Amino acid sequence: MTKDQQHFRPAKGEYIALKVLEHMALLAIFCLPILKKHDPKLLHAMPAKPRFLFPFALQQLSNVKSIPTLSAMNPKITPTLEDAAEKWEDVRREIGRIIRNSPEDGTIIKHPIFGRLGAIQFIDLLDVHFMYHERRFPVQIS
Repeated sequence: MTKDQQHFRPAKGEYIALKVLEHMALLAIFCLPILKKHDPKLLHAMPAKPRFLFPFALQQLSNVKSIPTLSAMNPKITPTLEDAAEKWEDVRREIGRIIRNSPEDGTIIKHPIFGRLGAIQFIDLLDVHFMYHERRFPVQIS
């Protein structure tokens, strides 16, 4: 990405591209303790059972114009492209390890709103969030 692309802001009040990458890393870092909170053997023994609103929420998140950000996931600094990419790759690698060690139909996370999510539902949630940010940028940046 060029410097102009890294600092592109799709609209007033929205993150620049670099801060989106940092935000995505912070979100994944925020999720790690939740993923690690419960004994994996006990959690995996429970079938994934998202709450009834999960599919509706995914659909709505893919169409929403603005989502409020928790302060823990709000970038405080503007990182370098290399630092933000490295942080996001590291935490995604750790999440990938957790998912690979999980049974296909078992629970990997007890989400406070959406209930017991399996790997596929958790990945769907991360993907919808990523796409929310990705669609705000011109094709050449994403």
